[in-house]
Amino acid sequence: MMTIFIAVPAPKNKPIQFIIGSFGQTASRWFTEALRQVDGLVVSHGKTNWDGSLDLTNLDPRAYFASAPQAKWVGSVQRFNYLDYQQCSGFRLSNMIRHPISRVQSAAKCYRNELILHRLDQSKPWLVENIDFARRTHHDLLHTIGSGGISPDTDDLNAFLLSCHNLFHYVAEIQVCRRQDIPLLLFEDYTATQAALARSIHSVLGESVDISLPQFDDKAHSSGGRMAFSHSEIWEKWCDWQRWLFLTIFQANNGTETFKSIYPQSFLPSNP
Repeated sequence: MMTIFIAVPAPKNKPIQFIIGSFGQTASRWFTEALRQVDGLVVSHGKTNWDGSLDLTNLDPRAYFASAPQAKWVGSVQRFNYLDYQQCSGFRLSNMIRHPISRVQSAAKCYRNELILHRLDQSKPWLVENIDFARRTHHDLLHTIGSGGISPDTDDLNAFLLSCHNLFHYVAEIQVCRRQDIPLLLFEDYTATQAALARSIHSVLGESVDISLPQFDDKAHSSGGRMAFSHSEIWEKWCDWQRWLFLTIFQANNGTETFKSIYPQSFLPSNP
């Protein structure tokens, strides 16, 4: 009997696919650029295709990753978030978070700048719609603020109101991550030092990698520097109405209980 040998090609190693979720204000684009320095890694950011072109299609994770290039690691940062995690089985999941006080401060600054741009070119109607919704939702709080002599219709108040209103998402994403045992990447850690950034990347990829990125060391410090102040300093610099608005909305969403185990020593400063 003749024996016939058939050459079967060795199977290619399956790429490690990861998803890093975030609801914003976590230096996700900067973190993505750090990941792109790793050999054998392909990663997209936000609503983009793998080639970097804009892609607003609401694809589920498996459909999105089906067109990904071949690489040892393939990942996406901030395209998906806690609302999508039920569809993310089989992926290495992480979620980026930031201290609620500095996150609100950062978002309010961003929204205020975008409001100014919108008045110039009418390019951000979504922002106005979101602010209108937040104002309708919290009209009683605005009335209280207005009765204290604060104009209830300024860019500063509108931007700060929307950033506080979005605390609903900030709290909900952490609650989902805790229920599903999804690792958390803390903004305050990975923007602190080069070593801390390397540890965070290690936790995402599952192994140590060589990230010789001296240019990112200074960037990491400046990223933390953009926050400018510690959480307690931000709190002290806020006006009374800002502290009251933050606490009222945050505590209504069970934020204190949700975050205190993550930021046990610095969740809320003294004199809340």
